[in-house]
Amino acid sequence: MSKEQVAYFKAQTHLARLALRKIGFQFPECPEGKLMRAIVALSVLDMFSTAVDEGERGRAVRYVRGDLRHAERAGVDAGWIRDVLRKCGVVVPEDPHPLAIGTHV
Repeated sequence: MSKEQVAYFKAQTHLARLALRKIGFQFPECPEGKLMRAIVALSVLDMFSTAVDEGERGRAVRYVRGDLRHAERAGVDAGWIRDVLRKCGVVVPEDPHPLAIGTHV
């Protein structure tokens, strides 16, 4: 990974953390709500993590671009989450493997 990519991922991670602060308040404060919030947050952060491999980043991108089922189950609209990410400057990458949607790699 180049220095430019690392710098870009670092900047996007910072913006994602800011967005997640706002998003987190919409989840219920019960144990299940906290778990659902953590799953969504981890997926958002994994899109830009240098600590995970390319496959894991791809799965995170597909999840965030998809239905965000854990957010929906907690009563938080997936479209709203993507809007908050976009308004905070987070660029959700294009799906690296568009034919792999719905598959478990």
